[in-house]
Amino acid sequence: MHKIAEKLSKGLAACGYNFLVNSTTNQIFPILPNSAIEKLKIEYGFYVWATIDATHSAIRLATSWATKEEAVDAFLDDLKEIS
Repeated sequence: MHKIAEKLSKGLAACGYNFLVNSTTNQIFPILPNSAIEKLKIEYGFYVWATIDATHSAIRLATSWATKEEAVDAFLDDLKEIS
């Protein structure tokens, strides 16, 4: 797993979120409350991958060589703030 993707995955897990699949690639599929997804969509680009239940969905996050560590930190900070 790419270093930035690993940081994002570990940060999401540390916040208590589960994943749709255990990915070893740059694609991460956390399961988040739909209310948090709606708020995050204002600032971040991602795809809602699957509906889990009436209040939760899995989103697809992808990192690349160009993804900055500061962007991951900002995403995780925003998620903590709205959760």
